[in-house]
Parts: sequence; C-alpha cells; structure tokens
Amino acid sequence: MYLLCKNSETLLEELSYDQWYEVTKFKEIYKNESLLRQIISERKKENLSGIPLRNKIKELRKKK
Repeated sequence: MYLLCKNSETLLEELSYDQWYEVTKFKEIYKNESLLRQIISERKKENLSGIPLRNKIKELRKKK
C-alpha cells in the first residue's frame, strides 16, 4: 500500500481503503495511471467493490 503514495492525492481519494486493497493485489498496477483512472471510472459507473471490482480489474488489464 505504501507504493500508492507515488500517485496524486486526488487520485488516491477516489477509492476507499478496501477498494485500493483490491487494486494493489495486482503487481505494479499502481505505476499505470491511465489504467488506474479507468478502474476508478468503471468502479464509479458500476459501483464495484470486493470480488466484482477484482474481476473488472482483471478484465481491464487484459485489454491493455
């Protein structure tokens, strides 16, 4: 989780701790800001959390 501090504060405020926990389960995803923004956008659109959020991240990573 400490690696997230390299991202902007406004970006970090977009997700809850639990949602960031799901995001950081994926190796080095925190380095790809465009993918993070896409994940945040999808999370807001579909109100995702937990396993559904994890599945959406997997789907988005495959597209990149």
